[in-house]
Amino acid sequence: MVTKELLKNEIDGISDEYLDMLYRVIKAFKLPMKEMKNQPMTPYQLGKDLFGKYGSGKGNLSQDYKKILKEKLRGKYAH
Repeated sequence: MVTKELLKNEIDGISDEYLDMLYRVIKAFKLPMKEMKNQPMTPYQLGKDLFGKYGSGKGNLSQDYKKILKEKLRGKYAH
């Protein structure tokens, strides 16, 4: 027969297991976050995947930047 005391003990056991698991997860993420705070990223590091010949996916940007800019401005301010 299931009693209130038995149910209470079962729930307390599950709660303790859940809290223990949650504590371990938080502890695992705490160290990398602490390391990130000690080594702030520069603006270049944050966007380095977007810069340069390969970041945009277009290999002609450094040679044709004036032409591309003119086309964009003409499209934006067309009369």
